[in-house]
Amino acid sequence: MAPHPHTGSTIARRALLIALAGLLLALGGLAGLGYWAYLRLDTLLAPLLGTQLWPGVQGVVAGLAQDLAPYAGGLLLAWLLLAWLLARWVARPLHPLLVAAADLIARGDSRMLPVRAPGEAGTLARSFAELAGAYARSARELHEQHQALEDRMRRLEQQLQVRHELSAPLDPELLARRVAAALRLACGYEHAAVALAQGELLLYYLGEAGANGFAPPLHAPLLRTSPAGCAALAGTALCVGDLQLDPALDPSPGLAAARAELAVPASHAGQLRAVIVLQSSRPGTFGECDQWLVGELAAPLALALANAALFQAERLRRQLAEAIYRVSQTLSEALAPAGVPALILDQLAQVLPSDRSALLLAEASSLVIVATRGYPAALAAERARVQPDDLPLLSQVIEYQQPLLVGDTRQDARYRPLVADAGTTLARSWLGVPLLGQGRLYGLLMLEGEQPNRYGEEDLRAIAALGNQAAIAMENARLSTEAQERTLQLEVVTRVTQEVSMRDVGRELPGILRTIIHQIRRVVPCDYAALALYDEAGDSFAFETVYDFAVRDWSELPPGKHEPAEGTPWQTACRTGTALVQSELVRSAFAYDRGLAAGGLRSGIVMPIVGASRALGTLDFASREPNAYGQTQVATLRELSHYLGTALHNARLAQEREETATKLARTQEHLAMVDKVRAVGQLASGVAHDFNNLLAGILGNAQLLLLDPPGDDQRDMLRVIERAAKDGAETVRRLQGFARMEQDSPMTEVRLDMLARDAIDITRPRWRDVAQSRGATIEIIKQLQPVSPLAGRPSELREVLTNLIINAVDAMPRGGKLTVATYDDRPADGSTGDVVVEVADSGVGMNADLRAKIFEPFFTTKGEGGTGLGLAVSLGIVQGHGGRIEIESAPGAGTRFSIRLPMRGTAQPGQPAKARRAQLVRPSHILFVESEAMIRDATVRLLTRWGHTVAPAENGAQALAAFTPGAYDLVISDLGMPDMNGWELLTQIKRREPHVPTVLITGWGRPVGDDELHAAADFLIEKPFDQDDLRDILALALG
Repeated sequence: MAPHPHTGSTIARRALLIALAGLLLALGGLAGLGYWAYLRLDTLLAPLLGTQLWPGVQGVVAGLAQDLAPYAGGLLLAWLLLAWLLARWVARPLHPLLVAAADLIARGDSRMLPVRAPGEAGTLARSFAELAGAYARSARELHEQHQALEDRMRRLEQQLQVRHELSAPLDPELLARRVAAALRLACGYEHAAVALAQGELLLYYLGEAGANGFAPPLHAPLLRTSPAGCAALAGTALCVGDLQLDPALDPSPGLAAARAELAVPASHAGQLRAVIVLQSSRPGTFGECDQWLVGELAAPLALALANAALFQAERLRRQLAEAIYRVSQTLSEALAPAGVPALILDQLAQVLPSDRSALLLAEASSLVIVATRGYPAALAAERARVQPDDLPLLSQVIEYQQPLLVGDTRQDARYRPLVADAGTTLARSWLGVPLLGQGRLYGLLMLEGEQPNRYGEEDLRAIAALGNQAAIAMENARLSTEAQERTLQLEVVTRVTQEVSMRDVGRELPGILRTIIHQIRRVVPCDYAALALYDEAGDSFAFETVYDFAVRDWSELPPGKHEPAEGTPWQTACRTGTALVQSELVRSAFAYDRGLAAGGLRSGIVMPIVGASRALGTLDFASREPNAYGQTQVATLRELSHYLGTALHNARLAQEREETATKLARTQEHLAMVDKVRAVGQLASGVAHDFNNLLAGILGNAQLLLLDPPGDDQRDMLRVIERAAKDGAETVRRLQGFARMEQDSPMTEVRLDMLARDAIDITRPRWRDVAQSRGATIEIIKQLQPVSPLAGRPSELREVLTNLIINAVDAMPRGGKLTVATYDDRPADGSTGDVVVEVADSGVGMNADLRAKIFEPFFTTKGEGGTGLGLAVSLGIVQGHGGRIEIESAPGAGTRFSIRLPMRGTAQPGQPAKARRAQLVRPSHILFVESEAMIRDATVRLLTRWGHTVAPAENGAQALAAFTPGAYDLVISDLGMPDMNGWELLTQIKRREPHVPTVLITGWGRPVGDDELHAAADFLIEKPFDQDDLRDILALALG
């Protein structure tokens, strides 16, 4: 190190000597200066110093001036010499050094010092360089110490500002927001956040939002994937200089482009309260000072958060108490429980926020959701039902009737979401409280949180107290509502009873039912109501709608329709005697319910109507509201449907009474008609026997005349006489059949077109001659197409056609057109068709009432000129042939009768073929017994002509007298004879000779007793008979 300037330095010694010399010269100069001043200030100092002091001063100055006056010139020369020596020995050598020192002083740059100069200048330059370096180091250290002190002061001020924020709010969220904002603004960090710990989540409150910002926090799971998560789980601060160098960590929420991050946990009493997070987009931003600052804030923040939590808990208890008081006050004043569930949830949300809450009422074995918060609104609006067995936590609350708290649903296998498809996230914390009052469970209050451990024991106790108050108020409201409903029900029952007892149920049933339904709607609201009355005969329900919200004037609804009973809800309700509640009509398997759902109806109920222990039908209610019918509505409908059943039962009794009276009147009328028919039958039976005898004589003699060759005209007239006699005989047989109610004449092959021609010919005198005599003209139109032959009785069918033609002529008193048509009606599918004959007139026609009565016996429109039997007999004939008669008629438009007979085979089993009539019968000895001489003589002549030997007898006595066993080959006897009838005669003959063939002739129609027929008569022939029928009988008896 170079020596200091004051030791061993020539320049220094020289400078010292010059300085001493300059000092001495300076003293002399000062004396001269003082004397000069004395001279200049004499007039000024004299007054100041006074007359006593001033003379002494003048003396001293004058003496000094006199002493120095001789040396004045020398002093001046000495000063000049000192100045030259100073410039020569000091200034000149030190000039470079002084220039470098000036630059050092001005710019702090020591590089200009001539440290390499030789001699004392270089030594001084090196000494100055060392002194300058030491000074720079001291100045730098002093600056660093001053800067550190300023930083310390600034950090303390920042800490004071942040600590000031800790002491202000008692809301954890607001506290987190204000601390984050203070860290960012006061401390100047690029990004700051405070993450509150809630279960397994961190809620980040960002400093960018400001101290009073209301931006929602950012949620992030508490995992080791971020510095904040690692710090929270480890319990120690974590500083990451560059996140890009650590791929296992992601930036915490807040600054997406963060490179550096500092996370410090804030815990109190061993519980993590929050994490302070600082972020920067520059790597390596945070150092020990930042860690110290944040670390110093962590403990006070945790304490402040703990105090805030305690304050919030206390405030929650106070608010819960206030809410309980408000709810109890409100519920005690309101007796209508409709808005109580929503009020409870609203009051609860103010004091205990939750992600979701619901209030469920207990109804029977299910729970009904009546109010929700955080769930879809449709759940409460539709009063959705849930089953406790599907929700184990709710089932446990119901079973033990105790509150239940679940901190983490992931750790509890009993948890099930309230509604699976509600569109909400699964809950992590769950709280359920039963609503109990008067020993009864009214429902449950349920809260859910999306974070674990959201609720504590204090919350549970407070909500339980609120639930108890709500249950008491709901019980009061329920009792009040039940009293009101009961009063209304009694009013409705009174009105319904009046309707049933004071009005004529038999005649005013529709109006009574309508009034009853609308009275029921006062206590069980609905948008649709209907009655389904059961019809036992058709096993169906007659459905009558009595109210429909979609029809403005429901009193004029269209009449109902019949629905088959099998497989319907109505049948199930009637069979079981219990109501069927349909919560969702759209899901019903019955098409009728789905039709109601298509009209906007949502739910329904089918209530059986019982009267006198019989299911009479059902009462159907439907509503546009879902789940509209519960136990209360079912009980009300069951009670009121009893009165409806009474009304229906009374109506049925009245209807049955009227029907019984009507049937009794008809029975009496029928009995009178039967008596009339019996009398007519008895009269007809006697007349028919006599008429048959006359016809038999006419037919027998006509056929005898035909055996001799007559002329053509005579032959035609004899044929007409023969056909008329045969048709007359058939008419008599039908008259007998009408009286006896039986008919068994044999069928033969017939053609309706040919029978129609015969009927037109037979009735010619009626439609031509009689009409012309009245001055009228009837035009006959024949449309007789050839038709298929069928099996039938020609005379009967011919009489039907004749009767229809005569009726048509009578229907045209002023003339007109009469059309007779025949044709085959064959279906397109190739099945067996009908043979049709139509008789149409252009007469007066008939109305519907006449068309319904024309086939009744003894009903006639001809007055005294008609018997009322023509169409009745005709209908019986057609139906006996397997056919039907169709009528088309209208007043003034004429009438058309269509006879339709089925096409079928024409062979008649058991009938003798025509070929047998041509067989020759061997001549025989015949005993013929007949009381009528005309018939006896004609038949004897006919048999004799055939070569037989005939013994005639007038009565049974003559026949028995003439009969001897073995004498006769055949015995023929009439049935009706004066002394004994044919049965008795043939019976005695059979006793005498059992093997002799016997034939019984009757004009009374065929007898009923087949046993008597086989016992006495082997064969039977009816009067009048033609020769072919007699030949057939002889061939059978003698063949």
